[in-house]
Amino acid sequence: LKLTRTLMELEVGSNLGPGACESIGKALGSNQSLVRLSFADSNMGDASFGKLVNGLRNNTNIREINMSGCGLTDASGTAIGSILRAHASRRATAMWQDNLRCYPGSAAARDLAHRQIELAASGSGGLTALDLSYNNLTIVTVKAVCASLHQDSRLTVLRMKGNKINEEAAAKLGQVMREHPRLASVELQDTQLSGVALGVLRLVPGSEVTGDHPEVLGGTVVRKEVFMDMDAALTTPRAQRQGADDAAAAAPGVSDARRPAARRPTSAPASGR
Repeated sequence: LKLTRTLMELEVGSNLGPGACESIGKALGSNQSLVRLSFADSNMGDASFGKLVNGLRNNTNIREINMSGCGLTDASGTAIGSILRAHASRRATAMWQDNLRCYPGSAAARDLAHRQIELAASGSGGLTALDLSYNNLTIVTVKAVCASLHQDSRLTVLRMKGNKINEEAAAKLGQVMREHPRLASVELQDTQLSGVALGVLRLVPGSEVTGDHPEVLGGTVVRKEVFMDMDAALTTPRAQRQGADDAAAAAPGVSDARRPAARRPTSAPASGR
């Protein structure tokens, strides 16, 4: 993993423990080829995730990270936010250094403009998709993620289905979407909180804004329009199974013997705040 230049995707679906995750984290920090990384359904917990964080911060090529079903709690919230900030900060620093070497009208300035256009078109240079679904995350982690997204300009999809997300947390994410240059979808369905119904936050068609920081035009902040799509289908196999189980459990006339077992939490629930 540390030396390969051809591996573009890596999926690890089992709990390898903190020791192995520490070794993987060190290798991730040096890897130059990986684009997509998934630990989905590994149930690794906060301790093992903590060993991966430095590697996820330092990897310069990765664009998609899937940490769904990893047993994460709000103890990992700050670390999750730090991954987004690290990618945003590194990209901003690289662009600043490039700009220092360019004078208006010079060949270097024209080359830089072409590179920036290519970078924007490719979507590279930072995380574009982050999946945190089916963990035990609450508004505490949402606040950490939102704070980091104020510095980010690349993320397009954020998935937080099956967590402990309430309406206040959804409102905070919606506000960030209005000001973020590319974030177009935040998935919040299947929340663990009873009495809370959430869907997918999406952009109102026609209100999309593109570019690195196009939300500031002539000194005026331009906000995109966002709405909650309550008709969005649960598309992953896990989500579809859970939706079917919940519907069966709620159906009248279903005997206790035929009711699906309650969802087993992936780790100890986070303490409420």
